[in-house]
Amino acid sequence: MQLVEAGKLNLLVPVFSYLNDLPDSWKAVTMQQLLSHISGIPDIVDEVETVLISSFSFEESWKQVQALPMAFKPGEQFRYNQANYLLLGRIIDTQGGMPFTEFITKGQLLKANMPNTIRAGFGANKEVIVHTAGGYQYRKGKLTNMFFSFEYPLQTAAGMSSTATEMANWVIALQNKQLLKEEASIEALWTPAKLNNGRIGGFTSLLNGYAAGWPIVPRQEHPVAAPVGGGRSAVLVYPNENLSIIVLTNLLGGSPDAFIDEIAGFYIPDMKESNGFGLSSSIKLVRAELEKSGYNNAITAFEKIK
Repeated sequence: MQLVEAGKLNLLVPVFSYLNDLPDSWKAVTMQQLLSHISGIPDIVDEVETVLISSFSFEESWKQVQALPMAFKPGEQFRYNQANYLLLGRIIDTQGGMPFTEFITKGQLLKANMPNTIRAGFGANKEVIVHTAGGYQYRKGKLTNMFFSFEYPLQTAAGMSSTATEMANWVIALQNKQLLKEEASIEALWTPAKLNNGRIGGFTSLLNGYAAGWPIVPRQEHPVAAPVGGGRSAVLVYPNENLSIIVLTNLLGGSPDAFIDEIAGFYIPDMKESNGFGLSSSIKLVRAELEKSGYNNAITAFEKIK
């Protein structure tokens, strides 16, 4: 979006406008489709095993993925795919005039005062950093260490290590227009891409949309922009309430996005489950009446409301 504001990028044009060494079958894919994982290009990573599709090298995997058929017609469905972000990284390299790691560091991390994030670096860092919380996962019921090492082209999808305070600095910098100047640019970050059938697609029934790099919860009450990472970290931004909640864990499967809404309930009381948040408007009406008249009178109360 910074490149869009600088007039160097258009999200609605085909990726081929910026990279001309791609397979013919990828030519119709747009920048927005890459960002929102609805491109249909094949994935360079086996997401089940979290390994490259070729065991030999990144170069061999890149060559192999370009020879594969499209997974589906662009815009037909949502499917998380790290090859999308590999291409986006290459585009930032060329249109930004510097490696994307440098572009992001200068354009975001320094501006938002994120020294620990800068030190931790992109992808995976083997440097010993004081107070770093290493990652863990359960494999066959046993707790094991996690460590991923990504080559440069895949680091756009590999994430970074940060702190809750520095992530808060980043969100505040975004809200204060230090990172993007135009309100329309921020709204574009949070507007879910539509599939060819007019619907939206996302990870789960909660994270049911995907915008320009951000999973989205586009519900009627308290919509959320909700970046998540590896099932262990989440940054939920509630644009209508000027509220953001950041929870970082180091356990794969901790899935803090599943419980951050309840934390939001401490600041927005109607978001607490005990107050009926998440229920349909009809069920909320019935529930409110039953709370007054008692659940023993449910049939009478329901007939009265109906």
